[in-house]
Amino acid sequence: MTDRQFHAAPEYRYEVKFAAEPASLPRVRSWIRLHPAAFRRAYSPRQVNSLYFDTASWTSLGDNLAGVADRAKLRLRWYGPDLGVIDGSMELKAKRGELGTKITVPLDGPLTLDDRRWSHVLRDLRSRPLAALTAAAARHSHPIVVIRYRREYFVSADGAARLTIDTAIDTFDQTRSAHPNLRRVAPVEPALIVELKGDAGHRRSLQAVAAHIPFTRIAWSKYCRGVLGTLGREELVAGALRGTATRKGQPALRLAA
Repeated sequence: MTDRQFHAAPEYRYEVKFAAEPASLPRVRSWIRLHPAAFRRAYSPRQVNSLYFDTASWTSLGDNLAGVADRAKLRLRWYGPDLGVIDGSMELKAKRGELGTKITVPLDGPLTLDDRRWSHVLRDLRSRPLAALTAAAARHSHPIVVIRYRREYFVSADGAARLTIDTAIDTFDQTRSAHPNLRRVAPVEPALIVELKGDAGHRRSLQAVAAHIPFTRIAWSKYCRGVLGTLGREELVAGALRGTATRKGQPALRLAA
């Protein structure tokens, strides 16, 4: 299976992102409480951590910047305040336009980043049983960035729509050191991201929810933003986001069938 053959992946879901000013978090929470879909907290907020990989030719980054409809990225995902020990899963995140899915393989035990060289970490990772993601891990073999953020989770009363709020997004560049960098935060501009998610079969319900979202719709990738931010090229991302934004007062969101 190649990165762009997603037929064996789970069902696709809509994933639509919106941006708000970081200082407006109280207003965002208030809007969610007052939304006609009657959102409630799904579970407690938590810190989300991701280690993103790419190919030697930056395939994932290039596909994102070029707007390739069918694209994928590989990451390790874990939760909680400890960046130095990965107790989580490897994920191949696939996108097809506004639809997304992922193949997840839990690690067979914690993977330690603290006080190790990347060569040792990668050797350890390659020794793990990664099942369907073995080939993808061999191609996406270069650790690029670690990204952490705080996520809040909400679900609508009918369960059809899910909302998340991501704040305190920090990026750690991994391309300039032989050891994992878990201390030096890259100077990437603060952001607050609201994401609307729901199964492909709930398209109409999601359109109704989106009609009441007063924030700027964006094409957003934490990986893309993080990489270009660490390279001092975040203005490219900002320009791309401005070019794809759908603002209040413009045509309503139309999710592809």
